[in-house]
Amino acid sequence: MIYFSILVLIFFYSLKFEMIKTKKKFYLFSLGIVFILAFNYQMGSDWINYQRMYDVDIISYDFNDIFFDNPFQKEKGYVLLNLLGRKLKLNYEIFMGLLLYFCIILILKVGKRYSRNIYIFLYIILSKYILIASLEPTIRQFLAVTIITLGYRYIEKRKIVNYLFIIILATQFHKSAIIGIIVYFLDKINITLKKCIFLIAFFPIFLIGLPTIVEIIANFIPSIGEFSYYFTSLRYGINISRSLLGNIYNFSLMILYLYFIFFSDAKKQKNYIKNMAIIYILIGYFQNQLPILYRVQEYFVVGFAISMSFIGSTTIFNYKIKYNKKGIGVIFIVLVYLIMTSEIVNNIYGNELNKKRYGEYKNYFIELLLGRTKETFQEKSHKYEKEIKSMVDEQNRNKS
Repeated sequence: MIYFSILVLIFFYSLKFEMIKTKKKFYLFSLGIVFILAFNYQMGSDWINYQRMYDVDIISYDFNDIFFDNPFQKEKGYVLLNLLGRKLKLNYEIFMGLLLYFCIILILKVGKRYSRNIYIFLYIILSKYILIASLEPTIRQFLAVTIITLGYRYIEKRKIVNYLFIIILATQFHKSAIIGIIVYFLDKINITLKKCIFLIAFFPIFLIGLPTIVEIIANFIPSIGEFSYYFTSLRYGINISRSLLGNIYNFSLMILYLYFIFFSDAKKQKNYIKNMAIIYILIGYFQNQLPILYRVQEYFVVGFAISMSFIGSTTIFNYKIKYNKKGIGVIFIVLVYLIMTSEIVNNIYGNELNKKRYGEYKNYFIELLLGRTKETFQEKSHKYEKEIKSMVDEQNRNKS
């Protein structure tokens, strides 16, 4: 329930902000979120692989070994970062906590700079990205997304060389960060409502042909060919099967979110941020057609959260609201909160596996004070890994 206590408080302050526009509690929320999420203990399932690498796999390697001949499948930048952590004699929990701290704080800082209602931004970025990215943790892509957000300033200053350096740096932590190049050029176009309707119609055709396009390009640029596997393997995304009602629900969500973009002050913000939000919304609907879109979507989530922070300024099809304008805005905010809170409940408590991975919260410092932390990786991982594997196998059997 700790997650929902925080989210309820954020909800309260987002409504309060619509009335008196104060950010006094934002830094307090930021510190609380960092303490809870950055220093979680044995949550998710990816931590097992990351801690195995940190505590076991890289012990016999040095910087020169990785820099000139990286033997690991993970990107070179992340492996070098692990070696640095070990040289500084940080244990895994503190090392990972510092990385997550870096990601969370910098994304919240960017959100604070551009958002209308910072608490709505905070709620959405938590529910749509930071919560699970921290608990799992999906740290390599989290670092890549964070680094790209630091490049927003170069988009605005039109410094493409600096921005390309940011992209290259981000790809050292996750190859998918190459998609960040698209964000730079989004500032040069204006996706209007008419263009958006065209994209909705064109998107399915584009997705069907995308793998073939990549194969054709790979004939001229062979290195591109390695990405073709990403389009078909469920390992890199989520296969979403929808019923007719599911399709209607998701289509309605897409229309609702697009309405908030085009009929609020969100349409007046910087082009690349507004366009990121539109692309995020479209991907959210069409990702069941191409699993990898689930991963690509993360590079547009910050723009989506910023744009949705303008919900309180939403009008009725651009007609000025003369009476109780703030009340209309509050209704829209409550609607979005209900939708996204139901998504969080489903993501965390929708099945036994997620309840185990995300619902049973533990904090490293609290566990340390209570004397419940383990010393070695084997002690930490053996029982947990066995339980998770058993639950994954059972879930797969139920699906089949």
